[in-house]
Amino acid sequence: MDNCSYIDKIAKHASIKLYQDLQSLLNCKLYVGIELEFYLRDAQLQQIQDISLISAFQKSLQKNYSLVLQEEKGEMQFEISTSHMEFSTAIEYFLELKKNIIKEAAINNLSMLFDAKPFARDYGSAMHIHISLHEKNSGRNMFASQEGILKNTLMQYAVNGILEMINPSIYLFNKKSEDFLRYTENHIMAPTHISWGINNRTTAIRIPNSDCDSRRIEFRIPPASADPYVCMLFIIFSMIYGIKMKKMPICPLYGNAFDAQYNLKPIICNIQTAKQNFMFDKLLENYLNTSFSN
Repeated sequence: MDNCSYIDKIAKHASIKLYQDLQSLLNCKLYVGIELEFYLRDAQLQQIQDISLISAFQKSLQKNYSLVLQEEKGEMQFEISTSHMEFSTAIEYFLELKKNIIKEAAINNLSMLFDAKPFARDYGSAMHIHISLHEKNSGRNMFASQEGILKNTLMQYAVNGILEMINPSIYLFNKKSEDFLRYTENHIMAPTHISWGINNRTTAIRIPNSDCDSRRIEFRIPPASADPYVCMLFIIFSMIYGIKMKKMPICPLYGNAFDAQYNLKPIICNIQTAKQNFMFDKLLENYLNTSFSN
């Protein structure tokens, strides 16, 4: 078993442990919402000829799970979104929901493809994870600031921690060579460089344009095939690191992150380099031994 496989095995237990540390650090609750992209094909994994199958599937999702099937950019690519709920229940809810909608698709003679890049000439599929921190007692969103996003240092510390950890950890999310093709697409729907921005879908982290109370971080790196507990282990670890290190991130980006003029650090986009640069296992081990002592 390689070190990344070991992380996969302990991800649930370790993420719960780190969440307890985060709660102790900030007296907070972590809320999570997930957007999951996928392609639909017929039961034989071929292009869908009978569009009524999709309509029936959409109706069943709405009736049984109160889900809206949203069209995405790819041909027969769609997305579902979960409500924001506390981490302690959010991931189990998501996993059960995913299992159920796969069954629902099969009942409607459809197949769901969660590969990161199932078709070379079409868009990749991602798992976008929305996170926010709330005061345990009052419920106040700790990422909210009436003066604006750039006045909230806690959120920026968390953003920086995540950005610093992406490349040393990218192998956590992508286990096949074709998974990395998402990071080479150079269009407005996929991240290619270490970056963050306000309502910018080309960046690795997006801060959605929302009202102050709904302020959150959207982590856009994981593919649709990623393990959500692995993703949350990474996110919680990186936020704790960033908050304890108290380093501000690079300036938020308002243009296209793939434009050469910005001279941004690229996201590792091949599996060999990802394996060579993989450090998350050692970083996690060091944290568990020292808890980033101040």
